[in-house]
Order: sequence, then C-alpha cells, then structure tokens
Amino acid sequence: MSGDTQDYDIAAIRRLLTDAFNAQGLRRFLYDRPDFRPVVAQLSPSYGLAEMVDAVIEFCQVRMLFADLLAAIEEYNSRQFAVHEPYSYDAATATTPGTHDRPAPQERLAANRSEAKVRKILVVVVTAITLVVLVLCVLFASYVVQMARWGSRVDDALDKGQYREALNLSQQALAITQRYGERTREGEVRNVIGFVYYRQGRYDQALETLRQAVVIHREVGNRSGEATGLNYIGMVYGSQGLYNQAYESFRQALVIHRELGQRAEEGKTLNNIGVAYRLQGDYDQALETLRQALVIDREVGDRAGEGGTLTNMASVYLAQEAYDQALETLSQTLVIHREVGNRADEGTTLNSIGSAYHGLGLDEQAMENYRRALVISREAEDPAREAATLSNIGRLYQDQGLIDQARENYEAALLIARDIGAQDLEQGLLEHLEALDQD
Repeated sequence: MSGDTQDYDIAAIRRLLTDAFNAQGLRRFLYDRPDFRPVVAQLSPSYGLAEMVDAVIEFCQVRMLFADLLAAIEEYNSRQFAVHEPYSYDAATATTPGTHDRPAPQERLAANRSEAKVRKILVVVVTAITLVVLVLCVLFASYVVQMARWGSRVDDALDKGQYREALNLSQQALAITQRYGERTREGEVRNVIGFVYYRQGRYDQALETLRQAVVIHREVGNRSGEATGLNYIGMVYGSQGLYNQAYESFRQALVIHRELGQRAEEGKTLNNIGVAYRLQGDYDQALETLRQALVIDREVGDRAGEGGTLTNMASVYLAQEAYDQALETLSQTLVIHREVGNRADEGTTLNSIGSAYHGLGLDEQAMENYRRALVISREAEDPAREAATLSNIGRLYQDQGLIDQARENYEAALLIARDIGAQDLEQGLLEHLEALDQD
C-alpha cells in the first residue's frame, strides 16, 4: 500500500461515498470535477454503486487524490461528511470521538483544500522531473547513436583513403561532442582530425589539433587516447624530418600502451619507432624494432598492422638495396592490404614495389607500379604519398637519361612538398634538381 493510502481510512471513505451518493449522482459528481473526470471513462454503464466506489478509490490511490476528493465531498454534502469522520488515521488518533474541540467545517474544508493543493504541486514537480529525465535519456541515446555511426563511417573512409570525407565526418562529430560537453570523445575526435591532417600533409594543422587532443586526454585521464595522440604527433615530426622529437613522442606513447597492456597499440608504436630509426639511417635497429612489432601484429591478429609493418620492413630492405628481399616482403604486404581493403597503404606498397623493380633494373615494371600508386594517391587525396611517387618517377626518368621528364616530375613533387611542409622530401628533391642541372 502506498504512503497516500496508509494516511487515509479507506473503509470510512467507502462508507462516505456509499451514503452520500447514488450511482447516477456519483457519476455526475465525478464528471463535474476535471480532476476526477478521467475515472468516469473507466466506469462501465453496468457498474452498480459499489463497483463505482471501488473504481473511484483505486483512482485516488494511484493519483494521490484522496485529499481532493474529501474536500470536494465536504463542500458538496457536509452533513454526510461529518457523519463518517475521521478519514485519516492520524486524525483518528489525535481526536477522541465525541470531543467538542475539532475544527469547524470551514476550517476542515480549508485544510483539505490546502493539503490537496500541496499534493497537486508535488505531482506537478514529480511529473516535471520525470519529463526532464526522459528528455535527457533521449538526448543521450541520440548522442550515443550519432557517435557510433561516426566511428563506423570514419573508419571506413580512412580504410579507403577518403580523407576529405573522414575530415568532414569528424568535424561534424567534433561539433556534437562540444555541444554535449563530452570532453573524452572530443579528444578522440581531435585525434582523428589530426591524423587526417597528417595524411593530407597539413602538418602545422595536424600538430595544433593533436596537441589540443593530448591536453584534453590528460585533463580527463584518458591514457589510451593520450598515447594515440602522441603516436600521431611522432608521425608528423617524422614526416618533417624532426626525428628526435618523433622518437620522444613514440617513446612516451609506448610507455603508456605497455602500462595499459594494449598489445595491438604497442605493436603499432614499435612500428612507428622502426620507421624513425630507418629515416635516421639506423637500419639494424629499425629491422629489430619492426620484427618486434610484427610478432605482436600476428599475435593479436592485426592483419592491417601486419601489412603496415611488412611495408616498413621492405622500405629498410630497399634502403639496403636488398631488392629481392624487398619484393618478397612487398608481395605479402600487397595481399594483406587488398584483403583488408586498405587502398591508401596499397598505393604505398605499389610505390615500394616500383622502387624495388627500379633497383633491379626492370624499368618497365617499375613505371607500371609507380603509375598505379600515383592513381591511388590522387584518388585518396594523399599529397605526401603523391609527392613521394612523383619523386620516384622523376628518379626513374633521370636514370634513363630523360632529363625533361625527370625535371617535370621533380618540380611537381617539389610544389607539393613545399605546400605541405615536408621539409625532408623538399630537401631531397632540391638535390635531385641540382643534379639534373649539372648533367
């Protein structure tokens, strides 16, 4: 029994209703009062007075309207109301039947009305709170659905190398997280935006966005998100030729991933460190680190990560002029990238295959793979990879003695390198162009 029914003597209220009304009179009494009109619809035409009284009592129990009912009946039929008093157990214990000090009818009516008013206010407040909670639940559910949809769509866009689409989706997601004040997800979205800027060669914007992400991750205690941001920052530094800064960012990320027991992410970070070693010309250390990454990739079943690690190992073999070993590794890589649908990395692999064929003196096969890589890099709107491929094409033409074609490709690559701030690539291209002028 609810708290409201415990306060009232239901038997006394039932006697009051039975003596104060007949069936038709009770129906009219209820209909004339808006608070009780809903119960009229529940009264079957076949109901007798007793059944109607039961329905009214049940209605008042659910709606907490006994005080309203009693106040209305006392005003309607004060004589019968007085006969059956008291209606409250508290009133029964506080008042001895037959005493002459109970309140006058007008005072009792005022008290009942006051109590009814308080109960109405409570009902309104509870209803308002319930509605607010429901609205918040709906909004949160909508937010969860929107962010889940963003995660799925942006992953698909990144796998296909559709960086403009990934950026557009992530900027929309960023606005949503800021609207809801969801700082953890905001940091994660900024990680993705920074990564896209990196892939587009917009290194200054990438660093600014990723640094903001790392600040947020540290603020909310998201260690995993912090490590991801640091990894991406290291990748940007590596592309700018700032290898010491790149290594330091990767080292910090590696510490966090190991602390959290994130083996897959540990493998990706070791992969990045291996690339940093290669770019500095430390090939033995690069291969050792990449082999550690490869073991983890296979251990956790990360096929995409395995493909990326094999690609980077092949890059070391190319730098060592171990072309046959590079081709063998790249053939495995190409199968994996196509298997997982990673078009962007497929283009990188084709570029590397072209370099291996070039090193072996198989120029026709080299050019075929370069051109296929160039198509994919442009399709993916990946200027850094496009510039690298154009540079390789220029080098092939240069070795063939086709100076004009070589210059055309070097200059096209140089424009892109300067536009995206790829200082290391820019320096290499300037050296190639200077060599052409000396020929």
